[in-house]
Amino acid sequence: MSNCPEYDRLHAQVESVLGNLAQVSTLLLELIRSKDLAGVHRLDKELELTVGEKERSLGALRQHVKEHKCVDLLQIQCSGKRVASGVKTR
Repeated sequence: MSNCPEYDRLHAQVESVLGNLAQVSTLLLELIRSKDLAGVHRLDKELELTVGEKERSLGALRQHVKEHKCVDLLQIQCSGKRVASGVKTR
């Protein structure tokens, strides 16, 4: 937790959206595997909307940190949680 309530709010929002994204992705995979094309079509739209929500919420968090400087960016970059590249810094 930081000492900034707005950062905490935005961070919680990102966590929530990422959880939703994981759930929708998992369900979409199940529908693909079961060959439920109608379900895939319906859920694919929801996935697109959820990805957009993720982009907006993560962008808002990044912008807040950039403008407000309430979190040490060096600490974030060196946290050892580089998921995209699969390489940990620690």
